[in-house]
Amino acid sequence: AEPGADVVVKVRDRSEQQRWLTDAASGANPGSLSVTGSEAPQARPAQLTDRV
Repeated sequence: AEPGADVVVKVRDRSEQQRWLTDAASGANPGSLSVTGSEAPQARPAQLTDRV
């Protein structure tokens, strides 16, 4: 992976060598999509503005 890359594409050829190959753990940072932060999002009530 390139530092600062937005998308990383890895080609898999389904060979025996790649069959059980796993990717190394990435160094996720707070700006990455795989990290949401240290706190869970707070629940909030839904706003219903159009009643039937």
